[in-house]
Amino acid sequence: MIEKPDIPDEVILRALEVCYSIRGETIEFVPRGLDPAAWAYRVNAGDMSYFLKVSKGSPDQTGAWIPRFLAQQGMKQVIAPLPTNQGEAFGILNRLNLRLQPFIAGERAMDAGMSTEQWKEFGAFLGRLHSQELATNITSQLRRETFTPRRLEWVAQMNARIHVSENPDPIAAEMISVWRENHAKISALLERTAALARRVRQAERRMVLCHGDIHTGNILLAEDQRMYVVDWDDAKLAPKERDLMFVLAEANAEEKDRFFAGYGETDVEPLALAYYQHDWCVEDIGAFAVEILDLQATGEDTRANSLYWFRSLFAPGKSVATALANDVDLMPA
Repeated sequence: MIEKPDIPDEVILRALEVCYSIRGETIEFVPRGLDPAAWAYRVNAGDMSYFLKVSKGSPDQTGAWIPRFLAQQGMKQVIAPLPTNQGEAFGILNRLNLRLQPFIAGERAMDAGMSTEQWKEFGAFLGRLHSQELATNITSQLRRETFTPRRLEWVAQMNARIHVSENPDPIAAEMISVWRENHAKISALLERTAALARRVRQAERRMVLCHGDIHTGNILLAEDQRMYVVDWDDAKLAPKERDLMFVLAEANAEEKDRFFAGYGETDVEPLALAYYQHDWCVEDIGAFAVEILDLQATGEDTRANSLYWFRSLFAPGKSVATALANDVDLMPA
């Protein structure tokens, strides 16, 4: 979330002390991420600085224990969460969920760009991630891809009534205007997503451990140029195309060559790739629209930021255009 929550700093520092026995001296809100129920802070305690993620509601344990597990496998591009006093990967106190790790100063790869060698390192990392041999006790705790688009029905319902929708709020009204301008594209996207979901369910596919949201906004380049992959909340068992979709969308031809030099030779299945391209568009359309329309739960700055990203989905060369340009056969096999 890019807006500070109405949680007093003293409450967060007290929870940190109870869960981790760390007495923070200063705490600074860090506007980062698009999750409306999670907030990031930098906490200074003595000569140490920490990155603290605070969230409300039922804790999603995946984003905490998966990086711990991968760090134990020697994957140096993962930042393991620090253990609580009870040795857990996250702490809970008074309905607040806390995840703590060392603070690493740096920039997102989305902002800084990556060198050719960093693209190769990224490929090697993702190749190793997809090659992990997972024990049953690990796979049993992971979500598994079902090829069921989560927001398809909501977006379809909104799309059906968008031409009669009105909203006095200027941000919501602008979102509705953008939706109307792109109504035909969204209609085609919905139809194609439903067809792809039916197709892709017809055959078994090899499932691997996927990050699930591995765009360059979730790659941190430290000041010493070390690479870290962050935000593991969407990790799941899925076909490799779930992660490769992001690479193929963001990288240019030279960067793709470097990436696959690190990743290794692989066949990208067109049907699975097309499904993820479409599903991701529908997910983003729905998620940003919900944030924009929820005036009670979301602040104005966050809603304006969501409007920016909502509009960007339909820009030339961006995700909607990429999905609709994919000429994969949608007919049943």
